[in-house]
Amino acid sequence: MKILKEPNEILHKKCSKVVKFDDELKKLADDMVSTMKENNSGGLAAPQIGKSVRVIVIQWLQNNNLVGLVLINPEIIYKDDKFSCYKEECLSLDVKITKKRSRKVTVKYQDIYSNYHDITAENYLSHVLQHEIDHLDGLLITDNN
Repeated sequence: MKILKEPNEILHKKCSKVVKFDDELKKLADDMVSTMKENNSGGLAAPQIGKSVRVIVIQWLQNNNLVGLVLINPEIIYKDDKFSCYKEECLSLDVKITKKRSRKVTVKYQDIYSNYHDITAENYLSHVLQHEIDHLDGLLITDNN
């Protein structure tokens, strides 16, 4: 799928909550995972491909295996008061920026079947989750958020 580049209006809009869990959502999730992998990215948010819905996909290395996850309607329910800094880049921007973010977060989300889960992440994965969820709120790494 084509990645939208800044400036693009959809990248600055707050996304709608997903309410319909159907084959169309499953196809969107599959397309997003493929696009993320093709671009060697740690994550992708639906607005980056022109869909203004609260869907993100992420991937990371765990025990030398690439692990992926689709998060529907993700919501940060805990942020650590300790911080870490990572150099972040974004498929929609041509910049790398060192961002200070909460070192640890817990995110509540739904899977493609509408079941609720949560994930607690630290360091790099915490940054990826915060970065992608920012996209769902219309925020980019170049914004002072």
